[in-house]
Amino acid sequence: MRPTFIMTPEEFYHTVRPALDSGRAVSFPATGRSMLPFIRHGMTVTLRQSPSYFPGDVVLAITSPRRRAVLHYIVKADRHGYTLMGAGNLVQTEWCRREDVAARVDTPILNRKRILLWHRLLPLRRYFLWLYRRKGDL
Repeated sequence: MRPTFIMTPEEFYHTVRPALDSGRAVSFPATGRSMLPFIRHGMTVTLRQSPSYFPGDVVLAITSPRRRAVLHYIVKADRHGYTLMGAGNLVQTEWCRREDVAARVDTPILNRKRILLWHRLLPLRRYFLWLYRRKGDL
């Protein structure tokens, strides 16, 4: 049985960043609900660094200016950074600098096209999430 470590998202980010920077992949059980319906609490997520990141990529990043670690998808990219949003969020977005992105989620079901389609459904997302939660898939 593997040991269990409990740490804040920020501690996790700073713990795994050196491994990711050296080219290693990092797997961990996700916590929280901000990426529903794509990533559920307890689902194993694998992170890998990428030479570039694009809208639709789900990334581990530190947001600015609050310096909070999140696992959210990129909505928009500009010269200085990225606008991020959780798939389970209806309004809230965050911004991060390019250098504060540690890695992207390396999972086939989280392809960019699916994520960007989900983003276009933002006006209806409230109802989809209600149905999803009501169904009991959490």
